[in-house]
Amino acid sequence: MGRPPSRTIVLRDGFYIQVRNKGAGSGIKIRSTDSKSMMDAAAEYMKSKEKEVLVLGELKKGVWLNEQAASDKVKKEKKEIKAKAKEESKAELSKAKEKEKPKTKSKAKAKK
Repeated sequence: MGRPPSRTIVLRDGFYIQVRNKGAGSGIKIRSTDSKSMMDAAAEYMKSKEKEVLVLGELKKGVWLNEQAASDKVKKEKKEIKAKAKEESKAELSKAKEKEKPKTKSKAKAKK
């Protein structure tokens, strides 16, 4: 085990797919030289029921030409983060409400 690299990863020009196990947060990126071979590779990995395949699109000079795939991934991650934050805030509110409730005796007990 060494220290992590400090240099950023530079992807080469080409067509990319991301393959990961179902339910996993990250996977590996596989590069192809043309779109046909990328789609063939994606179809091959899709045959496995244990793998999840995401077509990222074409990368040229460090810019994704198919921005739809990249933006969908970012949108999905943002949506998950917002949902998690919303659940946490609801939990905190319910805890705060429970603490605020004063413990009072019921009217029937008070009359006795």
